[in-house]
Amino acid sequence: VGRPEVAEAFNVGKSQAIIVTIADKAEANRAVISLRRMYPETRIFARAADADHAERLQRTLDVAAMVPIVPEDNVLLTLPFGGAVLRTLGAAPEEVNAILEAKRKDVLMERGLAETEEEAILLQLGILKEEDIDKQKEKAQAPPTKAKAPKAAKPPEKTSSDVVDAEITDQAQEE
Repeated sequence: VGRPEVAEAFNVGKSQAIIVTIADKAEANRAVISLRRMYPETRIFARAADADHAERLQRTLDVAAMVPIVPEDNVLLTLPFGGAVLRTLGAAPEEVNAILEAKRKDVLMERGLAETEEEAILLQLGILKEEDIDKQKEKAQAPPTKAKAPKAAKPPEKTSSDVVDAEITDQAQEE
């Protein structure tokens, strides 16, 4: 971004805002300083390495700086930042919320954390946990267990009266 022709090629001068998401503190500083010089009236949003860095960017360069508070590899963590940018640019809160909700659902479904829209909503609300879905998937993938056949009923033990009845029946048949 240090070269004006690069910024011009991307029509940065026509933008309503500039967003800098560089993780390296020194690189982010260079980019923000360069952009502020080239575009003094354009709003700049920047990622900061820590609270001190954010405060310095805001105070010295008039930049809206935010510090990520969780691991970088989670797309879901970028959504609040994007929402803040959209609201600052004048987007209606309802529209911003709808966009963020749709993106959350997409991400959860892409990652296989939710297979249905209902699961995605339950995950977002904290009603359903990832572990619950994992357990459901394990159960669904487990080979079906063979149902045990009911044990054959043991023939009732013969009592002395049964033996006598059988003998009488045998004698009657012989006659």
